[in-house]
Parts: sequence; C-alpha cells; structure tokens
Amino acid sequence: SGMAITPDFPLKTVAPLAENRPYDLTVIVDRSSIEAYAQGSTIAMTNLVFPSSDKNRLVLFTASRKPVAVTGDAWKLRTIWK
Repeated sequence: SGMAITPDFPLKTVAPLAENRPYDLTVIVDRSSIEAYAQGSTIAMTNLVFPSSDKNRLVLFTASRKPVAVTGDAWKLRTIWK
C-alpha cells in the first residue's frame, strides 16, 4: 500500500563488506520481503517491505556513492499457491 505501519517502521539496513573479497550479491524479492546475501552468504539480511504497485525497481548504492560496475541476472519466482 505504500503506507508505513508506524513512523518507526522504515529503516535502513547496512552491512560492511570485506574489501579484499568479490562483492557477489544475491537478492531475492517477493511481494513483501527482500533477502540479500553477500560474499558467499557470510552476510545475510532480510527486511519486510510494503511497496505500492508503482514501486518496482531495485537501487543499489555504495557508501562512497562512487559508481561501480555491476552485472546481474533476474528470474521471476513461481508462486507456491498454484
């Protein structure tokens, strides 16, 4: 719905990455959650999301905001309800 449950609900989740390792990243997004796994799953995080229907993109930032090269693949998840 795009509406926060409480004013304290939105949060920013941060995890330090080891600079001497590749920044491999796996992100799994469904209707109400995002899971992220980095550096061989040594870093993992999950957050609930309640996006409005027009919010359909993923944006990544570095701490320094300097551009980095990123490549990736995307797959549509199949529902478990059918």
